[in-house]
Amino acid sequence: MRPIFSSVATAIIAMTFTASLADAQPRRALQVTQANESQSMSCFVGAIQMTHDGLAFTCRELGPQTPTYHRVVFDGGSRPGGISAAMTLLTTYAADQGSDDYIILRVRTPSDRAQNICNAVDNGSMSCFEATSISVPIQ
Repeated sequence: MRPIFSSVATAIIAMTFTASLADAQPRRALQVTQANESQSMSCFVGAIQMTHDGLAFTCRELGPQTPTYHRVVFDGGSRPGGISAAMTLLTTYAADQGSDDYIILRVRTPSDRAQNICNAVDNGSMSCFEATSISVPIQ
């Protein structure tokens, strides 16, 4: 009787180990795919608008000779205080219009919620991106 129990227990442990390895693979692939979809841009902060779902701001992209403007939206993420923190950072950088201060963004194609924020602000007249991170350069 004992050898049967030992064989069954070994089989269950082996199946659990194999299942956990198989489960880890799709998550790792998903994270890599999401990271590849986002892109980085640096910009000067322009007008900032609040909506019911989040905030939107105008980003004048650094680099090109002709100014390129984008609408960047942020819905605050899943934790409280995200929109408030972003608004504080953005208003600080928008206030210094004559300075060379800029922000660094990681953006992606907007989700449905982010696209709704863009549409509420300007009916989609500018290219719309969803911010995944907002940071400032070290000076």
